[in-house]
Amino acid sequence: MTTKNATGANSENFQVDKQSSAGAAFARLYWMLLGNIILICIAIAIYKGRNIFSRLDIFYLFIVLSLAYIRYFDIKHCGGLTSTGEPATISDWRRYSLFLATIALTVLVVVHLPGLVGKKLF
Repeated sequence: MTTKNATGANSENFQVDKQSSAGAAFARLYWMLLGNIILICIAIAIYKGRNIFSRLDIFYLFIVLSLAYIRYFDIKHCGGLTSTGEPATISDWRRYSLFLATIALTVLVVVHLPGLVGKKLF
């Protein structure tokens, strides 16, 4: 049995509509694929540049923050799902954000290591 909302539409149809909108599709495409590809490209550029700190680092951190925000947006406004098809929760977002931050900062440190070898930091 399904319930009716204030407009008389079926609540299950409303949930499906949220999940299949263009904004929801773009949000999922971004946080699952495109944003990660961008991060990899920036990490390679940082590695090749071998600077201690550059604008690429700021852009890298911006992309990391945007990934966390878009995942939050997907969960709160687009009916985001987990890998098992269950509705995603803020707890899922926290786990994703912690994992993302840990991996992203580790990668950032690793790509900077060759540039730090032999340089005086202080």
